[in-house]
Amino acid sequence: MKKNTTHRVKQSMGSMLIARPLSAVGGLLVLVLLSRKLSAPEYGIYFALWASAEILILASNFGLLYSVYRYVSADEAIDGKIHPRGPVWGLVGWRTVSLLLVAGSLTLFPTLLHSLSGRSAQTIGLIPLLAIIVFCEGMARFIEAIFDSMLCQSRSQSTLITRTWLRVLGIGFFVLQGGITIRQVVQVEVVATFIGASIALALLLGIYRRASNYADDEKAEYVTIRRMMKFALPAFASDLLALVYGPDALKLALAGVSGSSMLAVFGFAYALTAVIQRYMPAILLTGIFRPIFVATAKKPDGTALLSDLVGTIIKINWLMVLPIIAFMYFAGSPVLSILSHGNYAHAGPVVVILIGGLLPLATNLTLSMYCMAREISWPVLIATGVSTIGLPMGTFLAKLYGASGMAVAFGGTELVWSGTCLVVLHFFTKEALRPDWAGFVKMLGAGLVAIVFCTPLVLLHTSWFVLAPLSALLFLLGVFIVSPFSSREKGWLLSVLPVGRFLKGTPQ
Repeated sequence: MKKNTTHRVKQSMGSMLIARPLSAVGGLLVLVLLSRKLSAPEYGIYFALWASAEILILASNFGLLYSVYRYVSADEAIDGKIHPRGPVWGLVGWRTVSLLLVAGSLTLFPTLLHSLSGRSAQTIGLIPLLAIIVFCEGMARFIEAIFDSMLCQSRSQSTLITRTWLRVLGIGFFVLQGGITIRQVVQVEVVATFIGASIALALLLGIYRRASNYADDEKAEYVTIRRMMKFALPAFASDLLALVYGPDALKLALAGVSGSSMLAVFGFAYALTAVIQRYMPAILLTGIFRPIFVATAKKPDGTALLSDLVGTIIKINWLMVLPIIAFMYFAGSPVLSILSHGNYAHAGPVVVILIGGLLPLATNLTLSMYCMAREISWPVLIATGVSTIGLPMGTFLAKLYGASGMAVAFGGTELVWSGTCLVVLHFFTKEALRPDWAGFVKMLGAGLVAIVFCTPLVLLHTSWFVLAPLSALLFLLGVFIVSPFSSREKGWLLSVLPVGRFLKGTPQ
């Protein structure tokens, strides 16, 4: 017998809600330590190197990641044994080959990396280490995606936590020895990613070893290479286009326009935003939402249910992001000053703009899951192609406004993406999405009212300790009053997500 899927979803959700905070705290410690101990140029180099690694990892997946998301799953027996489904080892083999190719060829283009990272001579000697990081981090993330698709979030979170806290321990060790250099930071990254990838592979092998004697009476769905490629290649093409305007490309463009010191400001603000981003439900619970979307699409009334699901998940994300915007509007600069020991106190406006960009990003992520569930990649590809305007937009704005201009470009391109995808879906699918525009407007209005109400108090020299939490609380009060969630959405939340318990008293 197999365990109920809802039970497995709740188990996975519990694992993620426990593990994610540990990872986020570790990432924040790394961010704080490096912002205080590295010089601005070295800090900029660090962000440029990781931006290059992120681009190479994404560009080398060739649609394999989307094949995992859509075609890998697992059943769990009553005795706890996992029975994987889908071409797991074939995908792992191809991913190994693709990462070896990109990591090996990385050393052939040292001058390119040299120019992208602000033309610092220090980057030349770091290229072999970066190649190792690209391979190991890429493998660890790929296997984690497999775990997520199998609803084995405890395993994926354990490898993520391992890599994160190995970074904390390694960097902390060098700091206690009297200081740390950019080369030592990269060496710590090599060790952390290698150990993380090794543990991930061992855990995957363990699943198959324990499942070898488990028999399943159901006939597994056979997925042809043609079917996988028909879905995965357009999605991968959209990923390649997304590299042109993604945050990593924007970082490298900023380094080229304004140098590594300005990149350090943007990088620090974006790294703090990324900590918040990792807690967005669309990312925090992505391993839960993807299987839900796929399962919903297979139901007889799947199209209508998916439409409702899209609106609900977008609102859940906005419910988290908007009070943070209200808080950071008044607390951004003081908080960043405290974290960086005064080094990046002027980055407050940058971080507020970046967090604002998480609103359209949440819409982007949700619409992408919708398209994945329906096995249609063209709306994503077209939206991504239109959004490539983000890079020239960012370069132009960065010349005028520095890091703040690049932050505007980040949110602007996500807004363009979401708007374009909605328009294309309207014409591409027979049954158009039915977004609850009134609910979205209510949420935005609650946030705007909270900030406007608290702004005059600045003239009275009210402390940010008072204004920031007051603004966030006023937003939550406004949401409670205007009730942006419909009755059907509340019912779904109450049955699936822990957040539902906080909505029981919301007016109908």
